[in-house]
Amino acid sequence: MDWRFDVVSGHSYIYQLDEADESVAIINTGNSKVEGHFIGVGTPKGITISGPGATGASPVIYASNYGQGTVVGIPIGTIQPGKPICTAVQELRDDLKKRVFLQAGKNPNGVACEYFGLPIGAVVNQADNELQIFNPQTLQPLNSGLGSLTRKYQVGENPIDVAFSPYLPLQNWIFAYVVNQGGPLNPEGSVSLWWNSTGFNFASNSGSVIGTIEDGINVPGRPSSDPLALSCYVANTGGEEIVRVDITVIGNSIGATIAPGIRQVRPVGPNPTRMAWTGQPGLDIAFASLAGSGQVAVWERAAAIGPPILYPLPGVKSVFSAWDQ
Repeated sequence: MDWRFDVVSGHSYIYQLDEADESVAIINTGNSKVEGHFIGVGTPKGITISGPGATGASPVIYASNYGQGTVVGIPIGTIQPGKPICTAVQELRDDLKKRVFLQAGKNPNGVACEYFGLPIGAVVNQADNELQIFNPQTLQPLNSGLGSLTRKYQVGENPIDVAFSPYLPLQNWIFAYVVNQGGPLNPEGSVSLWWNSTGFNFASNSGSVIGTIEDGINVPGRPSSDPLALSCYVANTGGEEIVRVDITVIGNSIGATIAPGIRQVRPVGPNPTRMAWTGQPGLDIAFASLAGSGQVAVWERAAAIGPPILYPLPGVKSVFSAWDQ
């Protein structure tokens, strides 16, 4: 979702992958209508948007191209919430000169940028079992060479998505949660935790995968990271619960102990695929897509127990909110 909102109407735009048309659909939140497409993005599997200031004055949406092994960045500064977008879409429709690219690994899937504007992005290369961290400010148009300020890290089997933690300015730290759906060695999957350890330099020691959680994970779905806490919600698609993965940090710099672990298990219904929430103070409502029953489960996010309210929504695959990366 575009973090820029029209101050009068409160409306913005949602950028939704359209795999059938190999495009990104642009949806007006005011009327739920598709107002245009960015075409020519190959086989899109993951999408994200740069935070305020991370890519200069113009936000950029990034879509992974699963078949061609790239991430394409489409600047959207000419799209303004509350104003017509036809001209902006036509300008960017087929003009590769305005797009930037990252050379990824095999079958890039989920992609994420940091919430509040730090110049850091990530994509998971599913067939390589890799997390790839990149600097979105260094990506270049196609005729200028593919972006090179990047580094890859081995994670678990079959990674499908990634989400960033909030940035910790005192320590200059940030974390990334990687969801691995599993394979022959670990069929139930896992969640890996990456840490930038030495700050925002892309040298050989710029980060590491510091832990992987397997116990309590059951074919995990897409992650939902809390932008205000060191917590990430993961749907156990092979089961009936949402698990909350917390990061415990003891110490501030050298010698700090960092341990990821499951701190909450919340039953919601059969085969949940993702969780999202409203973030409204005093009435923070969570909801999860239940692929197994064609329903959406709804509950107060602070309530760790008690059955959720179930609403029928046949064919539901996922949920999202303005908090999503």
